[in-house]
Amino acid sequence: MTKLCPLIELSVIAGVSVIAGAVALCAWLWLVRKLLEANFKDGVRIDGDKRELSDRPDLLGQQIEYHNNATYRALEFYVKVLLAVLGGVAYVVLSKGPLAENERLFLYAAGWIVLLVTCLFCLMILVHQKSKIERWLLAPKFCDAWLWNETWFVVAGVIIGVSTTLVCWIVA
Repeated sequence: MTKLCPLIELSVIAGVSVIAGAVALCAWLWLVRKLLEANFKDGVRIDGDKRELSDRPDLLGQQIEYHNNATYRALEFYVKVLLAVLGGVAYVVLSKGPLAENERLFLYAAGWIVLLVTCLFCLMILVHQKSKIERWLLAPKFCDAWLWNETWFVVAGVIIGVSTTLVCWIVA
């Protein structure tokens, strides 16, 4: 092997991760569009105010704030799991010489754990965004989705998750 191989592997990891992020962005925007179409018509809620929250803006604000905070708690959970997995992977790779079969299995398992947690993270973000959309009284513009934190949490989560998984598998 030449010294160029690690650079090629890193560029492949980066390329695959960016492509996965672009696919995640397209999927997210499509799902947001479907959620908006299911809840709003001509900028107004389809079902009116079935939760009767328009006359209770304080309660409405509390519910939306709860879902905003839940999104940040999901991000915190995701980062903690990623750091724990990366710490374990770094320990195994740096403290062991040539990897035995058990260490290789651990690295493959770590990659699968990262993929699973990434999927759960994206699903939790989607569920909380759906709940927020269902509480909005007026429809946002579709282009507003580009400015939502949740959009970029999902994209960054997929990019980081895919790249971390590929690193675990390549190191194994």
